[in-house]
Amino acid sequence: MKKRTFLCCVLSSLTIGLPSWTVAQTAGKETTTSNDSAPQYQEITDMAGRVVKIPAKVSKGGTFGSVPILNSVMEAAGGGKLIYNQPSKFHDIHGDWKMHLKFAPQLENGPYYESSGHEILTENILADRPDFLVTNNKGKLELLSKTRIPVIFIETSSPEKLLKSMEILGQAMGTQEQAKDFAKYFNEEMENLKKLGDKVSEVEKVRTLYVNPPTYRLPNAQAENLLSIIGANSVTKNISRKDGRGSYDAEDILLWNPEVIIGFKPAVKTRFSEDKKIKNVSAIKNNKIFIVPTVAHSYGSPNPELPLAGYWMMHKLYPDIVTKEMLEEKVKDFYQRFFHYTLTPEELNEIVEGG
Repeated sequence: MKKRTFLCCVLSSLTIGLPSWTVAQTAGKETTTSNDSAPQYQEITDMAGRVVKIPAKVSKGGTFGSVPILNSVMEAAGGGKLIYNQPSKFHDIHGDWKMHLKFAPQLENGPYYESSGHEILTENILADRPDFLVTNNKGKLELLSKTRIPVIFIETSSPEKLLKSMEILGQAMGTQEQAKDFAKYFNEEMENLKKLGDKVSEVEKVRTLYVNPPTYRLPNAQAENLLSIIGANSVTKNISRKDGRGSYDAEDILLWNPEVIIGFKPAVKTRFSEDKKIKNVSAIKNNKIFIVPTVAHSYGSPNPELPLAGYWMMHKLYPDIVTKEMLEEKVKDFYQRFFHYTLTPEELNEIVEGG
């Protein structure tokens, strides 16, 4: 028995050392210990190419890093009830992220796994012993691994990575069917958005600025691509993305003269209305500043709500193509289908109106 145990350890070490393309072939394989009464496990290959061994059946998990995005991915993949810890006090669960208390009510009384400064609260994690942890912070993988809790690394910076991450989590959580259903929905809706966007001629395309003050930084790559898909004329589309996120200034905004401004926070309206340099910009003069809703996350950020963000933006730019009634139906169906939550009329109106 000792020789067999030693051999298993050696084989395990060799597997971990294999290149990611080789390791990926082990994903989904179920394993058991030599003791028939011991729990069964499965091996998951995460987005870092790491083979992670977790229980075949899980009852609770934790998120660490960009928690609202991570929670939204777990929820949309069918595992909202498994999230055990509440976001750190850095993420105000009763403010911007209040809908997570509707999608996963247990968060209200959950433990903290990280401080408001994003420090790992190891003692809390060890005391609770979740079946697995999910993170998008590669720099914390080594520290999290020291808790001896299996850690799954995911990424959402592109649609392809988002869907792959949801596939991985679906396998880990035993919700593969919902993860597959989401992938089908996502691809179909993104294709439909493209067809709707193709209806907009070049001369009809609305000059649009998607912005997140106080600093004038480019939209994330997914939001920029989304604007192109829905037929918007994004005024920032040709700015170089050196260092990941380029920037611009008030003079550029004057030159572009956007007809519509889409912002992340209500403060966008205040900031622009108080800036005398750009008071004559078309979007400001005509009160065409729209604030994206924040539901699972802010619309336009790299998360499962990306198709909804496309419909929402298109409704603001081209209400004859995406009507209010169409948008309402898309929004209601999405949260019912994937978050298993029925929006109240007030919540639906708040999302459609934005801000």
